[in-house]
Amino acid sequence: MNRQREITGVILAAGLSSRMGEFKQLLPIGGRPAVCRIASVLSENLRQVIVVVGHRAQDVQDALSEHNVKCVINKNYRHGMLSSVQCAVREMGPGRDYLFCLGDQPSLNGDIVQAVIDRALRVDAGIVVPTFRGKRGHPLFLGRSYGSAILKLEQGVGLNAITRTNPQDTVEVPVDYEAILQDMDTPADYVREQARAVRV
Repeated sequence: MNRQREITGVILAAGLSSRMGEFKQLLPIGGRPAVCRIASVLSENLRQVIVVVGHRAQDVQDALSEHNVKCVINKNYRHGMLSSVQCAVREMGPGRDYLFCLGDQPSLNGDIVQAVIDRALRVDAGIVVPTFRGKRGHPLFLGRSYGSAILKLEQGVGLNAITRTNPQDTVEVPVDYEAILQDMDTPADYVREQARAVRV
């Protein structure tokens, strides 16, 4: 059995973008909406990709119409990111491997995704997280043994509640991309991502 074919990529794109002042998931980076860049990378590396949408759900779905992804609507998106994580797991079922990606991390690339997936498959780890100079970032791999635990988490906590309490099952993957630590929360972050897209 090819376990990679069973990993579900999840893009968390339901948020309000309150700090940005604009809807960051659809801000153009290198000529494409940020969320579309992420969807392209995941679709090239995984057979199944879902995008959790909430605020301006239809706009995001329209932008992704030509991508091989499934959109899932999180009606509780105002409750925070964990609600989107749980929405994805409820939709697909807890007995799956998941790769969770942020919807505002447009510099995510195939090298990063494949590094995390390869390590997860090679060491059969339950949790795999990329690091840059010792700092943990995204995307985060959580194996099927953690699906039920995700659904039991209370709002207000994050997935670090799982990684923090399971260090023996956590493997770090050093990568040479600072982008794993950087998302787009402010206009300055957006300028940085635009400049990075030009350099690539």
